[in-house]
Amino acid sequence: MLLFFAISGIWQTLGLHWKANSLTWLSTLHNARGLKDGSDLSSPVFRMVVIAMAVSFVISTLLGVMMALKHGRSRWTTYRCLAFGVLFPLAVIIIFHRSQRTLRRAEVGPAMKLAQAAANGEFDALTQMNALCQATSALPAAASDQGDKLRDFRQAFDYLGSRAGEGNDRAVESLLRALQLDYLQGFAVEGLGKAAGMGNQKALEPLLHPVEAHILPSGAVPALKAAAENGNQKAIEGLAAWAADPAFGYEVVDGLQKPALLAGNVTAIDALGLIAKGHHDSESELARHTLETASSNHIARATEVLHQLTAP
Repeated sequence: MLLFFAISGIWQTLGLHWKANSLTWLSTLHNARGLKDGSDLSSPVFRMVVIAMAVSFVISTLLGVMMALKHGRSRWTTYRCLAFGVLFPLAVIIIFHRSQRTLRRAEVGPAMKLAQAAANGEFDALTQMNALCQATSALPAAASDQGDKLRDFRQAFDYLGSRAGEGNDRAVESLLRALQLDYLQGFAVEGLGKAAGMGNQKALEPLLHPVEAHILPSGAVPALKAAAENGNQKAIEGLAAWAADPAFGYEVVDGLQKPALLAGNVTAIDALGLIAKGHHDSESELARHTLETASSNHIARATEVLHQLTAP
């Protein structure tokens, strides 16, 4: 067990993947989190085995330290080894964290600087950012862009979304104002989605009413995913409202899988049932598969919806 957890820890640390994400599937034994389709290899009994293994390892390690202190040739050598085992990893973490933070600050581009200014209440920075985005859009793509010449603006609004999600009202206001700027609206919608996923209700409102906020539904619907996955009932209802529109079938299923599978949310399950009634396209098949997985997890409403789908 210790060998398996050590080896699986290696591939998780290195971010390795195999065919059909086999390593990710095996990792569910390690992290006890199911995949998007709800499948995982863990179980309550296995988790108890893992806890027993971990507790046993901790106890045996502490006993080993006590034996080293009591029966070892040099108690100071034991203390030095323990100190090194604690201080060396801690020093590595602190040094690299500080160096990365310094590097990020040194690499802050004009878009990020304007976003930081906007988060501090300097809303004129948004107009400057809109002009900069317009100019950048007109430039030919460069090799350094890595296929996304507007990456800096995406990162800038990801920053604004994070600040808004943390409760910064000026960041929320910046995102709302950016909705009115033609070159920034798409980025602003993504930022509002991040903030809403972190629990900011003011950021969620325009995503729930895209027509009133003059937002394209193609941006607002997927932006609801984070909040829906975190259990926000309004976001779940907002996604479910688009279930009858075939243009947004995939976005609705993708956003409602987690609340349906993990929380048994009735609104999410009913919306998936509506999509599953459609033709045999990929969205309806994915919705049906999600319902089948939820039913196998003993979620009664999913079982009822499946029965309704198969009834003559």
